[in-house]
Amino acid sequence: MNRRTIVLTGIAVIFLLGTASAQPPDLTSEGKVGMIRVGNSPQMRESRIAIAWGDRMKPPVRYPLSIVNLKDAMLKWTKIPTEVMSHIRLGSPDVHKLPILIVSTEDAFDLNGSEVRNLREYIEKGGFIFADGGSPSLRQMVADIAGEREIVPVPSDHPVFQKPFLFGGPLVGNRNRLPVSESGRYPLSDEAAGLRGVFIDGRLAILYTDFYYYSHWNNDANDTYLKFGVNLIMYAIGGS
Repeated sequence: MNRRTIVLTGIAVIFLLGTASAQPPDLTSEGKVGMIRVGNSPQMRESRIAIAWGDRMKPPVRYPLSIVNLKDAMLKWTKIPTEVMSHIRLGSPDVHKLPILIVSTEDAFDLNGSEVRNLREYIEKGGFIFADGGSPSLRQMVADIAGEREIVPVPSDHPVFQKPFLFGGPLVGNRNRLPVSESGRYPLSDEAAGLRGVFIDGRLAILYTDFYYYSHWNNDANDTYLKFGVNLIMYAIGGS
């Protein structure tokens, strides 16, 4: 199938990755949440991308190539083959097989009670949610899942900005135009515009941004943002 003709109607995305020996330095797969062995060979590793839907969340179609481009970026920079899979529901127990859940939307929605409970249990058991977009509904979703846990700034030296690609902090997104980094390599945001997250026992369990990085992934020439997407997936695998 021609990759340019693929129409993916989801923008809430789940990645399922198996175990392997070939991966960037300082990242290890230890059989934690979401890790499965693919086939019988310990040398084999693959990732699968599935579209996630909520009972009251309908994903838009403005960026149909974002998932495909991120899939290709994983293969290009990590040598991990990635397959686009079918839909998974936010309230499904299948969510617990996955190391990372990426949710991005522009529309109003809310989670039902079973979805909130399922996603809260997911992060408590080691799952990682990347919530991306400026929708007030998305911010409310993060708050609902977090419960009594605080939503706090994520420091620019957090591993999600360092492995396998080194960034000096969060990238500028579509929300506004901010200064270029001191090195000139990446367009970094200022401290006030940094990402926020929810930590569980020191582990980043939810990362929230209103920069809408997903829209940047729709351009396969946008290496900088795709590299950050790879960092997100690899962080979920490494669990650093």
